[in-house]
Amino acid sequence: MSTKPADNRAADGNSPLLNGGASSALHDTIGNAYPGIDNSNIAVRSIAYSWHTSKVTLLSNSVNVLLVMVPLGIIAGKLGWSPTAIFTINFFAIIPLAAVLSFATEEISMKLGETLGGLLNATFGNAVELIVSIVALQRNEIELVQALMLGSILPNLLLVMGMCFLFGGIIHRGESGNGREQVFSSASAQTTCSLMTFSSASLVIPAALYAVLNQSGSDEKAQSILTLSRGTCCLITQGC
Repeated sequence: MSTKPADNRAADGNSPLLNGGASSALHDTIGNAYPGIDNSNIAVRSIAYSWHTSKVTLLSNSVNVLLVMVPLGIIAGKLGWSPTAIFTINFFAIIPLAAVLSFATEEISMKLGETLGGLLNATFGNAVELIVSIVALQRNEIELVQALMLGSILPNLLLVMGMCFLFGGIIHRGESGNGREQVFSSASAQTTCSLMTFSSASLVIPAALYAVLNQSGSDEKAQSILTLSRGTCCLITQGC
C-alpha cells in the first residue's frame, strides 16, 4: 500500500485556509457548458447565460436559502408590522445578501488582479456597515455609527486574525501532526500597520482637541472640531 509523501512546503499568504478553491470547484461541478450556449438565437443564449450565472451564484453558499427573507422584509416594512418582526426578518435577509455580494466581489477580483481586487474587496466587503452608517448619519445617530465602527474594527483585528492563526495551523499540519511554518507578506503587514496608525491618530487628535476646547469653554469649539474633522476625512480618503 503506497502512501503520499508529506507536503512540507510552507504555507504562504495565498494558501487557502479551509476551502479557498471552493469557487473553482463549484464551476467545475456545474460545468462551463450549459444548455442553450450553442443555440444560434442570441436571445436564447443570453437567457441561458443569465440562468446559468444565477444558478452558480445561488449555489455558491448554503445560506442563500434565506434570500426569501428579502421580499418578506420589504413587505413587512410596507405593511407596518411590529419593529421587532421587521428587524428580525431583515436581519436574516442581510446574511444571504452579504454572502452573494462577497461571492460576486471574489469573482470580479479574480479578473482585476491583486491590487484592484484587494481594493474592491475592501470596499464592498464592508458594504453592509457602510450602508448602515450612512443611514445612521442621515438620522443623526452618531453613537450608533461609533459603535458600528468599533464593532467592525475589533473583530477584524482580534477575532479574524486569531481565527486565521488557529485554523491556518490546523489545516496546514503535516501527516505527522507537526505544524508547518506559515509565511505572510511583510510589505502588506507594514502597509496595514501604517494605515492603522494613521487612522488611529486621525481619530485621537480631534478627540483630544475636543476635550481641550470643552474645558476652556470656547464658543468656537463646534466649528473648529467640524473643520478639523472634515480635513481628517479628506486625509484618510487620500491615504486609503
